[in-house]
Amino acid sequence: MTPQVQQIQPDENLTKIGTIIRQIRHHQQISLSQLAKSSGVSKSNLSKVENALISPTYETIGRIARGLGVPAAALLTPPTAADPIICIAKADAPSPTPKADLHHAPLFPEGTSDRLQCQILTLQSASSAPAPNASLPSAEMMCHVLEGRLTLRVENADAHVLEAGDSAFLTSLAPTQLENAEGAPARILWVEAR
Repeated sequence: MTPQVQQIQPDENLTKIGTIIRQIRHHQQISLSQLAKSSGVSKSNLSKVENALISPTYETIGRIARGLGVPAAALLTPPTAADPIICIAKADAPSPTPKADLHHAPLFPEGTSDRLQCQILTLQSASSAPAPNASLPSAEMMCHVLEGRLTLRVENADAHVLEAGDSAFLTSLAPTQLENAEGAPARILWVEAR
């Protein structure tokens, strides 16, 4: 069911909404067809909204926002220089790259940020591996166990056992080891900020 829209003359507010939608869509490298599919708003109506030819209803704005993965307010407020850049990782992220017993799957394309790295790690059962980039200067790391059980060992510190749903925040520059003594792989969200 395509939301109802009404034909109107372009005005400044509509132009802003359309421009914001187009900017976010281009930044995320999403085509009109892809946004139409993810939002449930027809490609034709999306084009008309982006070009300020029709006034979208609140329902349509909500659908477009959900399709882009942003809050609806982000489409109604023009970005300022202080606003963050929005980057959404779609489900077709790169597949894991094998690296011994630890598989890495970046959540965002390389180069998205030079200060923040996010990835899903899969640590095979009965294995251990050094934490990725855990010895970089000025780094803070956060890990959240998505599945399985993980032992986090920081050199010269106690070992910490984390189960699904547990998180850890690290500021240590000491080498860190990830261990999985369980019979099933452990999946971890790993975030590093420099």
